[in-house]
Amino acid sequence: MLNFVKKQRDVIQLKVYKENAPAVGFYFNNGFVLKEELRDEQTRVFNGVE
Repeated sequence: MLNFVKKQRDVIQLKVYKENAPAVGFYFNNGFVLKEELRDEQTRVFNGVE
């Protein structure tokens, strides 16, 4: 499914909680890069992968 979406879009942006190591690893392994690290104001947790 991810490959299908990557073929449909030039740019994909998403947010992932930094503490969710399996998800962060998944996205890094699939070519995503960290563009910005943001703090979620409600949870005060940092996130961000593009």
